[in-house]
Amino acid sequence: MDHPFLRFDPNDERDAPCIPVLHSLWGRRRQIEPMKCLSWDLVVGLNQQTRLQPLITEPWSRLFYYNRPQYRELLLEFFASYSFSFPSQNVYRKRFGLTFRLGGRWRRLSVAQFATRMGLYTEGELDSEIFDGLHDFEDEIEKATFWAEVAEGVYDPRRAKATKLRDPLHRFIHRILVSTIMQRGDSLGNVPTRDLFYLYCLIRGIHCNIAHCLAYFLTTSSGKLASSHICGGAYITQLADSFGLLTEENIASFTHVCDTPPLDMRTLRYMQIVEQTPVGMRLRGRDGRIWDPVPEEQEDEEEEEHEEERGPDGGGPHGMGPGGFDYVYPPHDEYLDFAPTHGPDPPSNLDLWHRFSGLQVSQEELHAEQQRFNQRIDNFQTEQTRQYDLLHQIQDDQRRSFEWLFASHQSAAAFHQFDVTEPPRFDYGYSSGGAQKRSRGGHDGEASGSGPHDDEED
Repeated sequence: MDHPFLRFDPNDERDAPCIPVLHSLWGRRRQIEPMKCLSWDLVVGLNQQTRLQPLITEPWSRLFYYNRPQYRELLLEFFASYSFSFPSQNVYRKRFGLTFRLGGRWRRLSVAQFATRMGLYTEGELDSEIFDGLHDFEDEIEKATFWAEVAEGVYDPRRAKATKLRDPLHRFIHRILVSTIMQRGDSLGNVPTRDLFYLYCLIRGIHCNIAHCLAYFLTTSSGKLASSHICGGAYITQLADSFGLLTEENIASFTHVCDTPPLDMRTLRYMQIVEQTPVGMRLRGRDGRIWDPVPEEQEDEEEEEHEEERGPDGGGPHGMGPGGFDYVYPPHDEYLDFAPTHGPDPPSNLDLWHRFSGLQVSQEELHAEQQRFNQRIDNFQTEQTRQYDLLHQIQDDQRRSFEWLFASHQSAAAFHQFDVTEPPRFDYGYSSGGAQKRSRGGHDGEASGSGPHDDEED
């Protein structure tokens, strides 16, 4: 902690409270979590650009495309000193809600100033409804209604999982959120209230104040426990750059921790929301269905081609048929109502591939179920053998106990001059279905022979 940016004065009233926080962060300096940014090439490769582009509007797109390196000294200085006091929504531009030290100097920003320095909003957008948006659900009913619309089950913020989302694109968006503005080191599959609110704004097209949401996120992104990860480092680099702190001299003195790689296909495979098809990787839903929407541009081009073939006024390409007679094609709608007389159209190659893939999945599930059944049979046989061995061990212990008891009884009989010559005999009777013990003579039953004990029992 010898860097100039990390030198806090214990005699200064603002620096002194930051020193224990800095020591705690220094102990977790190796737990800085790398962020991930959105890769549009990945979206195009999944053929989801026509669905995702209307959802990720500005300023969301600016937030998701941050691609900044993370420097240890900037992160530790900022998080050791950062505080955010929530101003009311109508004074975002007036009050200084953010206080922190960066570059060895204390700084104060309003939410609006923070928004422009982070590059989230332009000056013109600060005076629009885009900036004066929501920062939380308006009521609990709206929260429950939205969850029922996009996911299965009843929403419980402590147990809600992203795997319950029906649309794989929504799971993709949620993974972007937990890699950026809701980044965390674990529990990436959970959907707490804040995650659901951002999904609500993105899917419904509702404006929220992202600057306020980011400022709030930075209050908790460094964690408090010894096992907590330090998240959101790329945002601190962006903020430091707005103050001119990323000079060549400063960068040379910083400790580079990590970069901000884009979200890749490996992550989506781990989430099990993609599948290889004949036309490339595509999103796959919970029901195994492939989500591969046809681009709207392609439909428009096909319609234009039909218009050109019909020609002007519904005629042929040149308006005249062979021999100079007017030739008019049938109305296009008649083809749509035409019923084939030779059965349904043959399935396409993609349909056949989907059916074959479904059969493969069913066969694999059957094979897996057979393996589980065989494993249960093996476990049952193993347990049966173990119990059989245990039964034999108990019987051997009983035999040795009775032999010892007979020897003791023989010794006592010799002392009292009794005649004890026959040891106890045991027949475990397996043919009768169990380990039923029968003893003849001996002690408990008593050893056979004459003596006063026999006389007393008679």
